Amino acid sequence: MVSFAVLEHPHISPWNHFVTKTLQIAGDVFGVQRFSGVIAFCKDHFMTCPLLPVDSFNFDTQLQINFKKRMYPFRFVSAKNLHLRPWVRSKLWNVGVDRYKMKKSLWKVLLFSIIRLTPEVLAGYLHASLSKT
Repeated sequence: MVSFAVLEHPHISPWNHFVTKTLQIAGDVFGVQRFSGVIAFCKDHFMTCPLLPVDSFNFDTQLQINFKKRMYPFRFVSAKNLHLRPWVRSKLWNVGVDRYKMKKSLWKVLLFSIIRLTPEVLAGYLHASLSKT
């Protein structure tokens, strides 16, 4: 699987463009492996772990999980791609829920939510953690 770097267009989402660019540079400096929703993969690999209607994650996150389980190779490519669609704020709640399901720590979600100015992510995470029975 190959995941390509993508930046929000600076005129559509200037704050997120700045944050993403800063994090990409920091990731290069510190050697942090990243993942974005812009991906390419081998069809044969996908056929061994396809997406199913019962999958609970967003498609890109689910593909990443499926490929990790099979231990398929993964590579992040730093590129100068611009994301031309605006953020859909209503989807951010599900991002928080997915992060809870992936057992991400609260402090990382809190930090993400603060830095990106997306309280919906934290709200989705807290809702998922509190509604867990």
